[in-house]
Amino acid sequence: WVSTFGKGVYCINNLYLKSYNENDGLSSNNVYSIVKDRSGRLLIGTFNGLNILENGRFDQIKNNSDKILTGYIYSIKNNNNEFFICSASGRNEMINISSKGMKLHMFDGLSFCKLRNGLFLFGTRANSIKVQRELNFKKNRSYVFNIFGDSSNVNRINEIFEDTEKNVWIGTGLGLCKVAHISYDRTEWKKSFFPANQVLNSRINSITQDNENNVWFAGEKGIARYNLKNDSVTSYTNIMGHDLSSSTSLVSDNKNRLWIGNMKGLYLFDGNSIKHLNRQTGLPSNEVYSLFYDKEKNNLYVGTSNGITILDVNLFDNYVPPQLNVKILSIKAGDSVYTSYNNLVFEPEQNNVYIDFKALSFSSPGSVIYKYNLNGEWGETDHDFLDLISLKNGTYKLEIIAKSQNADWSKPYFLSFRVLPRFVETIWFNLLIISIFVFVAISVVAWRLKLNNKKIGEELILTERINDLKHQALSAMMNPHFIFNSLN
Repeated sequence: WVSTFGKGVYCINNLYLKSYNENDGLSSNNVYSIVKDRSGRLLIGTFNGLNILENGRFDQIKNNSDKILTGYIYSIKNNNNEFFICSASGRNEMINISSKGMKLHMFDGLSFCKLRNGLFLFGTRANSIKVQRELNFKKNRSYVFNIFGDSSNVNRINEIFEDTEKNVWIGTGLGLCKVAHISYDRTEWKKSFFPANQVLNSRINSITQDNENNVWFAGEKGIARYNLKNDSVTSYTNIMGHDLSSSTSLVSDNKNRLWIGNMKGLYLFDGNSIKHLNRQTGLPSNEVYSLFYDKEKNNLYVGTSNGITILDVNLFDNYVPPQLNVKILSIKAGDSVYTSYNNLVFEPEQNNVYIDFKALSFSSPGSVIYKYNLNGEWGETDHDFLDLISLKNGTYKLEIIAKSQNADWSKPYFLSFRVLPRFVETIWFNLLIISIFVFVAISVVAWRLKLNNKKIGEELILTERINDLKHQALSAMMNPHFIFNSLN
């Protein structure tokens, strides 16, 4: 922590990273290629010429006329401490430069490879590579070998790589081509393509080989691995939730782990887990254009759109991100703000609860994510607050955990609170409703019984009246006969 006079307080973190840009003397912030010479100096190809980084100082490469070289540098290849520079010079000639004890060969082209049999391969923008026995473009005979089909078309040759089995891999804008054992006799060339593989059938930007006979490819749709032992291909478009599309570069380190440069940052894949570095964790930019791994120093050099970064792999491996600690800052319920979080009880009209919390991460403050468990239901958020709206009455148990980039989840923070019910939500209200219902039901039943009894009584009276009338009628019919019989 550094306090200054009038400029605030600074926290220096991620000490495994060092970054340089134009403010430090770099000719351009866009770094497209990085190599190292025998003396430990870095040769850096940028959007605006070549730079040498030595003892923390940048110098620009000059030509034989003592003019600073400018222009777009596509890539730099180191072959036995001779440097072959692919540039956008526009000249159909080889420019040989001796500068600061370095032998440089600059030419117009996108990619280059010197094979073990001595042939020089130059990648073009027209679906072809130029094959030469010697470097001089003018004095020596060369021939052009088309990659896709037998004619020239718009297809950039982005990378040319020879593996330990002498296979030549050609990464283009249309996909990958494998050529076995290239010789100067073009009739012996046998091309192989991978049309069924979505990664290898799209733009390929970078090719490398690890220590276990795997050739790796970085491209527009992700990365892929070709096993030289059994000729199997494995593709990775997504690893553990990390999208690997728009991959630009890759290298393998001493532990045979894979570092992947991507337009979303830098990834480290060890086969079982993946770590992600970007602006939130110290990189100057999310756009990674180039990678170079120094086996001797165990350093990774990262070329980005905002300068170059040196990553000390030993320090990175030994760095353990501190476990985060979730803290509640404030709780607001209704119009009331609470600063004590024990035995929280909210009135019925305070059922909108806003909880403000924080987990401080100085090394990657923008990468913190949270998970919360509210009464058994988990949710995830990038925000450091929860806005719980229209909560029903009852007791709530809240659990919050936090995680920063490349770290483990924190210990949970537990919070409990209770929202009181309205009167209509209480048991007394329910009992009142039940009592009213029972009273009404009893009243209706009693009224119905009374009504039925009244109806039965009226029916009995009517029946008795009818019987009486029948008796009278019968008597009236019997009287004349009785008198007649009596007189007789």
